[in-house]
Amino acid sequence: MLGTAYIDFGVDFSWQNDEGIFNDPPLAFGGVNADGIIDLVTDVTGRIVVPGSLVQGLTDYLYAEAGYAAVGSLTLTVYDINGTALASATNGLPLGDAGRTTFAITRPSADIAFFRISGGDTYGVNEIRLNRPSGGETPVPEPASLALLGLGLLGLAAARSRAR
Repeated sequence: MLGTAYIDFGVDFSWQNDEGIFNDPPLAFGGVNADGIIDLVTDVTGRIVVPGSLVQGLTDYLYAEAGYAAVGSLTLTVYDINGTALASATNGLPLGDAGRTTFAITRPSADIAFFRISGGDTYGVNEIRLNRPSGGETPVPEPASLALLGLGLLGLAAARSRAR
């Protein structure tokens, strides 16, 4: 399973479906079905993250190479932070570096938070490109971190009162 193996590149594959790598060749991502098999028809989904973290990220550009599906048989859909579909594109020409069909979506602002590749033909995803994700929401501190912050502030206040 891919899961969080690609967060350094800005994609978290643990959103929605499971994905795995199969040797086509070349290597490609494929969706994992309910039986735990990369069946080449289950959707490939991902969440955009700030590279190297699980913090939600946003991008304005997403490109994928997938195939050997027939032109127009696969759909790339991008979603905003609320899961609302923003745009979709079908696979087509030009062929990518691995000789498979491609699709891309460019948005006027960085609002792409998630993506899905789906279709009625067999396929593997050979490449995903995106503009470097920007930071989304600031993570909420853990309760233990808040307690340490509170103790630190109390300590500073005590030290300040002694210095007077």
